[in-house]
Amino acid sequence: MNEFKERYKSFSNIDLLRIIENKSEYQPIAIEAAETEIDERNISVQEQQEAKLIFDKEKEEKKLKFEKKAAIGRNVKEVFMGVFETIHPIQESSPSTEKLIRLTTIVFGVITIAKLFKEMGFVLYLLSGDFGSWDLSVLEVLLPFILFPSATLLFGLRKKIGWILLTSYLTYSAVSTLGLLFLNWNSEPSGIPALESLFPQTSLITYIVMLLFYGGFISILIKAEVKNSYNIESKTSLKTIGFSVVATLFLIGSYFFT
Repeated sequence: MNEFKERYKSFSNIDLLRIIENKSEYQPIAIEAAETEIDERNISVQEQQEAKLIFDKEKEEKKLKFEKKAAIGRNVKEVFMGVFETIHPIQESSPSTEKLIRLTTIVFGVITIAKLFKEMGFVLYLLSGDFGSWDLSVLEVLLPFILFPSATLLFGLRKKIGWILLTSYLTYSAVSTLGLLFLNWNSEPSGIPALESLFPQTSLITYIVMLLFYGGFISILIKAEVKNSYNIESKTSLKTIGFSVVATLFLIGSYFFT
């Protein structure tokens, strides 16, 4: 006995016709049961034609969905290949300006996302407090969460302000790291285990690596080819870095002398 015969009696006409239309997706015994049920129902030619139009539309939508998925796959592949070519350690020639810009955008884009995920709870806590009690130390904490994502996004979009903001942030980070390096250069452990576990001392190597990291990307941003891509003149470049250094020193000074 055909096991599908009784089951298909509860199927609508359109569902039965869909089985017949897509024979490759069903067992022969299921197709036979669907055809038998259709014959017994004496479905009109008009209804069959209407069903055919529906099936054609479904096939077209399925095809478009497949093509869209394939296009996304190709785009993702192209992005990953672009990233791989950019960060590949062995290059036949010096990285192009486009590769340097792409590398900078990718690196700081990843850092931005990681930083937001890691510190979002703390930022929300600060924002929920009394704004009237804020001082420069709070601004210094919040500055990276405002400046960094904006700078990275605008830099990736090839905006002039993106170059200025990212260069300002990197200069701020480099000067701050240099200050911390000097402060910790001759510092000695407290000798109190509990205090050391609560406030572990950052190694000098870490500060040096951070300084090289920020300095390296600043050197990329001030390359003539990169600046030209963002319509940055030498005067603008010097003003951006100079102002950032002064502003950072002011923030550091206000933190220690207030």
